[in-house]
Amino acid sequence: METKLSVIVPIYNVEPYIEVCLNSIFNQTYNKNFEVLLVDDCGNDKSVEIAKELIEQKCPSNQNFKIFHHKVNQGLSAARNTGISAARGEYVYFLDSDDLLTPECFEILLGLADKHPEAQMIVGQFDELSEEENYHPSEWPQTGGFYNGDILGFFVQLKIPTIACNKLVKRQFLLQNTLLFEVGLIHEDYLWSFQVSGLMNCVAVADRVTYHYLQRSGSIQHGYDFIRHQLNYARASALQTKFLFKHGLEKDIRVFRFIDKFRRNLVGDVYAKGDKDTLEKILRLFHESPYWSIFSLIKLGASPKEILRRLLKPNWI
Repeated sequence: METKLSVIVPIYNVEPYIEVCLNSIFNQTYNKNFEVLLVDDCGNDKSVEIAKELIEQKCPSNQNFKIFHHKVNQGLSAARNTGISAARGEYVYFLDSDDLLTPECFEILLGLADKHPEAQMIVGQFDELSEEENYHPSEWPQTGGFYNGDILGFFVQLKIPTIACNKLVKRQFLLQNTLLFEVGLIHEDYLWSFQVSGLMNCVAVADRVTYHYLQRSGSIQHGYDFIRHQLNYARASALQTKFLFKHGLEKDIRVFRFIDKFRRNLVGDVYAKGDKDTLEKILRLFHESPYWSIFSLIKLGASPKEILRRLLKPNWI
């Protein structure tokens, strides 16, 4: 029988959290036909040892649990890509190893997948969990329902969350479209979810919380390094624009406004910090992208002659 679901869990220095995370998998009300792929990304704590011991206690046969080991630390994107390559399920699902699932998570999302087999992605609601174990509603609640057609349009309207976790995605869809995570990019979810939405035409969104997203100070997102984050966001934005042209999606004015607003806010934040070096790096990255230059000029109604002149001397955003 074909595996229904592959749960991909990257592991890197999450010793205080990995047991709770894995227990949330063991405690699922759906326990029929899924595999769990743990990807050891070479941390320096006992996360993997704790995971192995817990699996031996709760699942002695280890039938549904597999651990893959990177030889060196490669980052979250590479760990998720390793999981995608090894997965055998009809759907893949990403779970960060410091977060946890509601007991009904798989039952709710797979039930919705059975109800909408044409959907390429099933999205759950999530809330935020503090390190003091207080739950807070997400700042970006989604509206449950079924969306078809212009999925990228729904994404830029924030009807589909940016995070890669808490989404069932058809594995063959990812493989056929080579939708892997950008290695070395710390805002990989922002880019990947944009790309996935750009190539989909059917998405179902649950109306119940299925995922608890832990807000912790030591995580990638919250161990804040302003310069590093802004440069990575700029790189993600440049790659978004390249993706639009590659797939013929550059004509959507809503998408243009989404990226344009993001870029202007990014530049404004760096400018407000008075960080000239970072500002110059970001502007250089934008200027070196011919895709964005053409994109912007077309939207501004420039003539072909003006487009050519500006491209030869791109001294503007």
